[in-house]
Amino acid sequence: MTVDLSDPIFYQESDPGPVWARLRAEQPVHRNVRANGEYFWAVMNHRLCTEMLTDPAVYSSENGMRLDSDPRVLAAAAGRMLNVTDPPRHDKMRKVISAAFTRRMVDRLEATMRRTAAAAIDEAIEEGECEFTTVAQKLPVSVICDMMGVPQEDWGFMVERTRFAWSSTALDKAEEARKVQAHTEILIYFQELAERRRADPQDDLMSALVHGEIDGARLSEQEVFYNCDALISGGNETTRHATVGGLLAFVDNPGQWRTLRDEPVLMESAIQEVVRYTTPVMHALRTATTDVELGGERISAGDHVVAWLPSANRDAEVFADPDRFLIDRSPNRHLGFIQGNHYCIGSALAKLELTVMFDELQRRVEVAELTGPVRRLRSNLLWGFDSLPVRLLPRKHGTGARATTSAASAMRCPVDHTPATTARRLHRAELSPQARRTVEDYEGRYRTSFDHLLHFDPQVLRTLHGSAQGSGDLPSSVRVASATNPEAAERMAVVTAVANLPQQQDADRERYLQALLDIYGLLPVQVATAAAVPGTTVLAPEREGRILADLLGVTPHPDRWAPQVKRMPVDGGLLVGVDALPSAGADRLVVVDGVVASGVTLMATLQLVANPGATVDVFTCHATAEGARALTRYAEHLGLSLTLHVGHVSGMLNEKFYSVEPDAPATLVLGDIGDTISPVAATTGARPAAPDPASEPA
Repeated sequence: MTVDLSDPIFYQESDPGPVWARLRAEQPVHRNVRANGEYFWAVMNHRLCTEMLTDPAVYSSENGMRLDSDPRVLAAAAGRMLNVTDPPRHDKMRKVISAAFTRRMVDRLEATMRRTAAAAIDEAIEEGECEFTTVAQKLPVSVICDMMGVPQEDWGFMVERTRFAWSSTALDKAEEARKVQAHTEILIYFQELAERRRADPQDDLMSALVHGEIDGARLSEQEVFYNCDALISGGNETTRHATVGGLLAFVDNPGQWRTLRDEPVLMESAIQEVVRYTTPVMHALRTATTDVELGGERISAGDHVVAWLPSANRDAEVFADPDRFLIDRSPNRHLGFIQGNHYCIGSALAKLELTVMFDELQRRVEVAELTGPVRRLRSNLLWGFDSLPVRLLPRKHGTGARATTSAASAMRCPVDHTPATTARRLHRAELSPQARRTVEDYEGRYRTSFDHLLHFDPQVLRTLHGSAQGSGDLPSSVRVASATNPEAAERMAVVTAVANLPQQQDADRERYLQALLDIYGLLPVQVATAAAVPGTTVLAPEREGRILADLLGVTPHPDRWAPQVKRMPVDGGLLVGVDALPSAGADRLVVVDGVVASGVTLMATLQLVANPGATVDVFTCHATAEGARALTRYAEHLGLSLTLHVGHVSGMLNEKFYSVEPDAPATLVLGDIGDTISPVAATTGARPAAPDPASEPA
């Protein structure tokens, strides 16, 4: 095949889909020779892209993350800008930036999003015809400006400069000079803003950068400016092109637009599908640090290896009907936000922006019509648009015709009978009398105090488990030892047999524990290896997890963190209580556990502990398929890069798991004993009391 995947004109003038499909089938790792004789390895399918993106030791980012980088700029930025920095410094720098996303900032950003999106759409409707690339730019620029601390009177300046600085690839030196000038003006502006924030810090990202420290030293001026540049380009261009491409997808698929109007609960999955289908970032470059084989090709140290993300997101091995735009697609393990330690730090914010934009479009627009030709961007980095001329026809019944939710609330708590996609954090004062009594009862039984409470709506859990139950094979992020080693299933049978004994003797407990340790030894990745990565927080929930972590030598000392995490059934849902959290959120998290049945306690723990974009490795002996899929899906909602390492997957949740009848002693209630390990036998009689922690089996 003679097509040069790095030719920006190819993406402006051609449909790359057939080329990508042929390469996925015939050369998933393709040696692409460029016009100047240089070459790189293009990785085209989902499995191999995931493999290289999640192995920073072999595939480094410090020699650039994109094709055609200026080598002088790259040499200066390497190790100083987040996306061209490798661990462990990368993880420390990421933590500085993540710390800026305070609750107060997110609330302010949400208010900005809603006002900006509504005003931009109303103006476009009044115009009759509009250039939607301009409409779509207003929201991400306003958000990134607000987040960085740019005063509102300067937002117009940033809109103009960023649109030109990151537009199509320049065709001549004069156009390139104009782009460089726009870029320079942006950096000069941020230099002046940085000086103001050093003297007068505010609740914004610029203040976090200029006052941030790594290993006791402030970020250098270069580190501040390089990361400003990366954040404004990443936060602006990618969301803009996803918005434009998403609207075009709805124009081409009007039935999906009507379905979203009829079923607004599908908004979250629709946004995930917009990101997959549009995949604005076309490629992610890494450099091999050693000779390595990938997809049957021998790659030499120093070679550039490039993940072609939109191709991976159309891999039929992962996505059914990959070329169709389906807003109810589940699961949706797209690579639109990359994978691994460079998982997009602004992914949660980007999804929030897209949710607001399409929610406001749904409220205000009956239908969108093309009024001219669509023109693609001339770029090999951004798979985006130079022009999308449309007419937005207003809703016939006004903006009040459809119940809506705030975007942040749509991800956190029930509003207007539409359940959240994640649990809602509660203060004890918000609990009903019945729920308060339940919490106090559990605290007495387990001799603790739950400082942190999360409420799960039953419909959220039904969606997580129910959609997972019918979704076919396990996600690629679930790695099962018994799939290649039958001994793991045999050892799990021992665990199940002992767990189901009416009474356990010391010998039974020893046999149980040894079987668990044997299973851990059979996992494809060893927990000690994952825990040894600098900056990793190790979580060992409950007594069983603590014992396993101690025996495996991975529980950190002296700051061991092994909280009690308990499910508590209440009227209208399920509470999860956690009695202790680490002093700071985790960017890398290793979880040592025995069983993932429903996955609910781990979902709650990840929500409370992991920073947005964190890398999470969960190690467990057994999981139900429902629990495994639900946990990975929940991690997607939280913007986490999660891998579940499990010995054996079998069984299912008890059918009565979702019953909520606290006054019926013969009925299992939500989160009580209904999510036991497989096989699950029908249980009758009175509900057993919670065990004394001192007598729990190992």
